[in-house]
Amino acid sequence: ALRESEQRLRLATEAAEMFSWETDLRGQTVKWSDNAAEAIGCSPADLPSSAADALFFVDPKDRERLRRETEQLLRKGETSYVFEFGGVARQ
Repeated sequence: ALRESEQRLRLATEAAEMFSWETDLRGQTVKWSDNAAEAIGCSPADLPSSAADALFFVDPKDRERLRRETEQLLRKGETSYVFEFGGVARQ
């Protein structure tokens, strides 16, 4: 059931031209969904592995909020967070 649910989510995000990523807040590493490079408009090799470098695709008006909320999570010791933001294609 979990695999079927993950498959449906993957198909839905691809159809909507969306992608997902997971960040290890303590290690500041990023794991990208399989369709992220295409959705962003870059090659898979261009996807950064560090959280700081991944901010290139976050809409500038959302970057400060993302930084602020991430800092709050780390202070609280939280391990999970969902954040929706606007994105920009890599030029």
